[in-house]
Amino acid sequence: MKRSIPLLLVASTFLALTACGTEQSSPQAAPTSEKKPAEKTEAPKKDTSASDENNKVRLPETKLTYQMEGMQEQKNAFLKTSKNQNYTLYVIDGYDLTEEEPRKDVITYNENDKLWMRVEVLEKGQDLSDVKANSMETLKAGYGNVKEVTDFSNDKNDIDSVFTGQSKTEKGAVYLLKETEDHPALRLTMFAPLETESFEPFLEMARTIQIK
Repeated sequence: MKRSIPLLLVASTFLALTACGTEQSSPQAAPTSEKKPAEKTEAPKKDTSASDENNKVRLPETKLTYQMEGMQEQKNAFLKTSKNQNYTLYVIDGYDLTEEEPRKDVITYNENDKLWMRVEVLEKGQDLSDVKANSMETLKAGYGNVKEVTDFSNDKNDIDSVFTGQSKTEKGAVYLLKETEDHPALRLTMFAPLETESFEPFLEMARTIQIK
């Protein structure tokens, strides 16, 4: 009986150590991999500078200033749209814009329908030499005395050529305007009673043309 107690203790101790070793050697559970949420990437901002440049907001009304018979005049002008040639411009109060035919519009003075201007927007990069020759022929068809004017006022540096003609009762003129930052290239054909002093109001209206 005296030796049986130590044997039981040894056996129980061995079993306890064996159990501990078994627990320590058991494989650990594999860690679960958590997916990180995808980072949000902002879409690149669209560059609207070019479109903003071509679609400037224009006020519905403005004032145009020009020289008339040696005096400076300032008139109210209202924003109008040509569906015929896809542009906007300011038309002075007392004048009217109408469509004549494809690629041609007319601005008429309401108090005298013999005072008017035909507006043609020229194609970008068009050779003006052909336009000049055609303009001369157009005036010759209505007026016998036609000439090219070389001493015209060009303070805005946008006039390329001027041609004039006249009959006993009326006169005509063609102004070819070069393309600038303010307006496209234009052919302006004007007709007026012989006593008319200046085409300046028509020129100032045409200079406000902007393609839509």
